[in-house]
Amino acid sequence: MTNQNDTVSFHRRLIRQGLTVSWKHKHLWIFGFFAAFSGFGGVFEPVFQFNDRIIGTVPFHGEYLGIGFMPGLGVFRSLVGLSLSPWMSVAVFGLLFLIGLAVAAVAVVMALGATVSGTKAVSEGRDLGFSESLKGAAGKFWTLLGIVVAVKAISLVSVLVTGISLVNFREIGGPIGGMFFLLSFLTFLTLAVVVAIVGIYAVTAAVDGRTVSVREAIRDGWRTFAGNWLVSLEAGALVLATQFVLILLVIGAVAVAMVPFFVLMLLALYFDLVIMGTAIAILASVAVVMAMCLTASFLTVFQVSVWWQLWREFGHGRGLIAGLERHVGSLLKRLRIRRG
Repeated sequence: MTNQNDTVSFHRRLIRQGLTVSWKHKHLWIFGFFAAFSGFGGVFEPVFQFNDRIIGTVPFHGEYLGIGFMPGLGVFRSLVGLSLSPWMSVAVFGLLFLIGLAVAAVAVVMALGATVSGTKAVSEGRDLGFSESLKGAAGKFWTLLGIVVAVKAISLVSVLVTGISLVNFREIGGPIGGMFFLLSFLTFLTLAVVVAIVGIYAVTAAVDGRTVSVREAIRDGWRTFAGNWLVSLEAGALVLATQFVLILLVIGAVAVAMVPFFVLMLLALYFDLVIMGTAIAILASVAVVMAMCLTASFLTVFQVSVWWQLWREFGHGRGLIAGLERHVGSLLKRLRIRRG
């Protein structure tokens, strides 16, 4: 078993190495950007939420950027209505949508596998290039696709089941309804966390070559989590805390960088310089989007590195003691000494 000090230093090393790998190997950010769309580690959700809040504070951003001209569902309805064969138009748009969805799925799954392959190589002292990382992902494509689809399907079922319960219990009201509402929410949260971590371990096992099928990968991921669930949850909490701090730092840096843009936009508005205001708004939006994308890419590679290191430690049979277990054991030991 690992002693207490070694466990604490291991967790610190886990985060430090994850940050180092992600910062020094920026070519992995390309894969990390697309891999983030697979929901690996839930990077984009908080990043997009913070980005929406920042964009929403930009004065007159909608007026300058002309967001109203962006094509949406109404545009497609109009095109279908003007078509000589509406059903044929619907079929064509549906086919294009499916093709786009397939291309996006291939890009996301390949990027996910390439990110794990590249991180694995870096952790082992090697450095895979762009093409080598893609080749490593291509060999596991169907297994990775099956894992992603299975994880998404399980998550969707859990959302539907718990979501219906949440709505029903919220309508009931009162202490009983509130209690069941809280229990349903905690159940959903637990299922989401467990499914996410099992999926991460399954992807890692598939890329490492330990498993060859989707069922074996998911089974391996479940065994890894079940045998080390408390350490896994602690690692997840550390990753989320680190991610939260980094996102706050990025938001602070972006807010400071946006000050000159705000000043210039106010001057353009005051002197009625529409073209200048539009150009400034576009540049500010591009800067925010670039910061968001780079942050998401960096955090994805960071999380992949952390989970890979943790999974490898479990595979080597290292006995890791969870911090909560360590503190509880220490407390019980003190109580026994006092009673004695």
